[in-house]
Amino acid sequence: MEPYQYYYQGITFGRDTQIPVQKVDIQTYNVNNQDFQVQRSDENRFGIDTLAPAPMVFTMSVMNNFELDSMASLTHDPFPDEFFASNNNLLHELAAVWKDPSLRLTWGATNPLLFCDKSGAIRRIYGRPGKFAHTPRIKGGESWIDVQAEFRRADTLSHSNVEYFVGHPTNLSVGLPPDGVTSVNALRLDGDADSWLRILIYGPCT
Repeated sequence: MEPYQYYYQGITFGRDTQIPVQKVDIQTYNVNNQDFQVQRSDENRFGIDTLAPAPMVFTMSVMNNFELDSMASLTHDPFPDEFFASNNNLLHELAAVWKDPSLRLTWGATNPLLFCDKSGAIRRIYGRPGKFAHTPRIKGGESWIDVQAEFRRADTLSHSNVEYFVGHPTNLSVGLPPDGVTSVNALRLDGDADSWLRILIYGPCT
């Protein structure tokens, strides 16, 4: 991936691709609070606040390459049909991964959207695709299709594309010892927020 490019389920879009991105609208998160006013007082008491992430909305275009009428006469040899076949299917491929039924019908499942920032670092944004709309448009001899695609975030963070891990001996017993302190330590690097924890267990195990 190159800077300012996105990758989702086999499709790369953004700068220097056939799907340039004009705008990314990262909507602000909502705060679900449990505030209440103290009786017979001018004061508020604050409960537990949770953050509800809002979607990202991509405004982009799918470029459709086609052979100009004058090109065949200039080259004296028409381009093969397969040269343009993949380009014409690009919109359908993008729409298909955005409407993926295997993801939509699986409870709790997410897919990562990858983004390469200007320094070349690749970050992951977990979530699911949302609404997808497109409108044909032709201007100046070029043909492209305007697209608006929504990505519903699972949290308010972006994550490193590199997963760090801590190895443990094969016979390690994981649980709560008598002193109440867990025997497994999580490693967090290169971030400013708590990372997700994933435990991989290789069997057989009890």
